[in-house]
Amino acid sequence: MTPKLAYRLTLLAALTVAVSDIAPAWRGYAWLYLTATALLYLVACWAFPYRNCRACKGLGRSGRRFGGFRLCQRCDATGRQLRAGRKALNAFGRHRNRTR
Repeated sequence: MTPKLAYRLTLLAALTVAVSDIAPAWRGYAWLYLTATALLYLVACWAFPYRNCRACKGLGRSGRRFGGFRLCQRCDATGRQLRAGRKALNAFGRHRNRTR
């Protein structure tokens, strides 16, 4: 089992405990864990807003058969894309600026 899969299964287990009556004694800890995880993700999105492009794996170009390559269209050949959490933070900031 990869660490990423183990982390996702842990989050799923915590969410299940938090919203069900499986283990009521652990419900508070599950909500605390989910809240801490969400806050850490938001801090990570603030500190590191970009991730590697999935199409070109961060290279900015995709390989082709017989030795050629072309520039990645998904990331405009930068090799980076905004994280989903950073897009949400940007949208929240735009909304907050418009309502002031």
